[in-house]
Amino acid sequence: MSLGLGTTAVMSVGLLPSVSDAVFGDLIGLDGIVKDYARHGYAILVIVPYLQGWRSLSYGALVALGDTGGIRTAAIVRIAVLVAALGVGVHGGWPGIYVAAGATLLAELTEVGALQISVRRVLGRVSGDL
Repeated sequence: MSLGLGTTAVMSVGLLPSVSDAVFGDLIGLDGIVKDYARHGYAILVIVPYLQGWRSLSYGALVALGDTGGIRTAAIVRIAVLVAALGVGVHGGWPGIYVAAGATLLAELTEVGALQISVRRVLGRVSGDL
C-alpha cells in the first residue's frame, strides 16, 4: 500500500501544468490535441498505482485467510466491467485515450471494491467462528 501511495504521490506532480507540458511536450515530443489527450489520460490514471497496492493487500489477506474464491470473483467482475466500459466507450464515439483510461480506472475500482467485499465477508465469518 505504501509503495502504491508513494507512486501515486510522485505521479501527482505530473498533474501540474508546467510539469505535464515539459513531460508530454518537451520530453516525449507531443503537441496540440494529442498532448492534451495524453495529459487528460494521465490525470485519469494517476490513482491506479494506489489501487494496485490496495488490490495486492486484499489478495494477500484473502490468501492468508485461506479463501481465494473472492480473488477469482473479483477478476471476473473486473473483466466484465472492462469489456463493458470499452464497448460503451467505443460505440459512444469518445477519443480512444479516454475510453482506454476510463475503462481501466473503472475496472480497477470494481476489482478493488469486489475484493474488499470478499475480505470483509471472510473476516466477518472468521471473527464469528471465534
